[in-house]
Amino acid sequence: MYNMEGGGKSRSIRLAIYDTPTKVGKALSTNLKKAGHIVLFEGLLNKETARVDADIWLNKWSFNLKDEFLKQAHPKRGIITLTAGTDHIDTKAISGLGLRLETCPTFSSNSVAELALTLALRTMHTPFVRPLAPGQLVFSYYSDEYAEPAVAQIAVRSRQLEQSLKRTRSFSYFDKDGRRPSEPWKDSELCSLRIGIVGKDRKASKLAKMLKSGFGCQLLGDEASTCMRPYNVRQVSLTKLLHDSDYVFMCTEKNGALHSTMTIVSPSMVMPERHLTGSKVAVLGTGGIGSIIAKAARLGFNCNVSTFNTTSAPLDSVIDGADFVFIALPLNDSTRGIIGKRQLDILAQSRPVLVNVTRDAIVDSERLLYHLQCGTIRAYGTDVLPDDKKLWSGKEAEAITKMFAERPNVFATPHYGDCSKDSLKRMIAEVREKLKIFMEG
Repeated sequence: MYNMEGGGKSRSIRLAIYDTPTKVGKALSTNLKKAGHIVLFEGLLNKETARVDADIWLNKWSFNLKDEFLKQAHPKRGIITLTAGTDHIDTKAISGLGLRLETCPTFSSNSVAELALTLALRTMHTPFVRPLAPGQLVFSYYSDEYAEPAVAQIAVRSRQLEQSLKRTRSFSYFDKDGRRPSEPWKDSELCSLRIGIVGKDRKASKLAKMLKSGFGCQLLGDEASTCMRPYNVRQVSLTKLLHDSDYVFMCTEKNGALHSTMTIVSPSMVMPERHLTGSKVAVLGTGGIGSIIAKAARLGFNCNVSTFNTTSAPLDSVIDGADFVFIALPLNDSTRGIIGKRQLDILAQSRPVLVNVTRDAIVDSERLLYHLQCGTIRAYGTDVLPDDKKLWSGKEAEAITKMFAERPNVFATPHYGDCSKDSLKRMIAEVREKLKIFMEG
């Protein structure tokens, strides 16, 4: 490593961590200290806490990183923002001060993509389980006709989606200490789940495809079967399967009501009018998030997937006739307002579900609200309500924000896409890689 003051060898960088959820700040602080760095401060950024003696500031949602503030206080070398976008930062002011700005976008790609798919599923499927219910969940009397609603139950529960929806409707984006709540960072991504399949697993080949090909889950089975081989189902004893699995699917009437913390009788799940499975899907954005969504839809749910980026096929042709549209575009000059009146009117012909997990300014909110009120856009799942920056800065919600949040066909989360215990681990690893850039630069 190199000393940040000179060019000599050193074992540490002086850091200040700002405006992260308490759980995230503490995890970063602990890990970076173990790596030999010096953490000067971890908390909220203001004039009193701004550490000008720090080499680098780490921040999540510091909305006061503007020209006037930075002229009075800034780090010596640069800023690492734990976000994909920089629209909350005055990048010109940063550059003018000779500081380096690094983003940490990749840690959240899988988490955000999974939330997008979970929101799409939630627009159609009614949850049967409480999001914070502890312990193993068993699906009894299971067969593949219930595959999609079962996956929806797992996704909604693991991502604590109902709690997030409730927080949005109350417009409470902060905890009592004025920081992002720590609870969403306890969410489990589906890629880390262990799924057990008991009995005639040919009844669960569709389920296995969704969970393995779509989300990368670890699958355990108590019997070998040729139809399950493509999904790398690991054969274990029944005792081990029941002990190790987060979710168990009983594809047999024997032990169909296996004792568990919670059991769902599979035939009791309501089958929706529209399914993600086999539908026509448009994914707007082919970066990390969009690529994961497209792969999961195509391989896991057997969807007909079309993709769009700003240098590819015309947008109108990609979205025409789509049943589901996922917005995974970054916000810039070429994408601002790209889903405008004409595009929304085209979408209205097929009454799709629209999902947005990037930025609200990509969509014409007023026209979208009109179509939601008319029912020509079936539902809107979003992690970015219109003008939700006001909520992040502690201000009163705008009228249009409230109109979206209160609509029954809008399923909105308070910018929680990147939140999970899995993405937290990736975040720490990525921050350490970004620190190497500063040390080598």
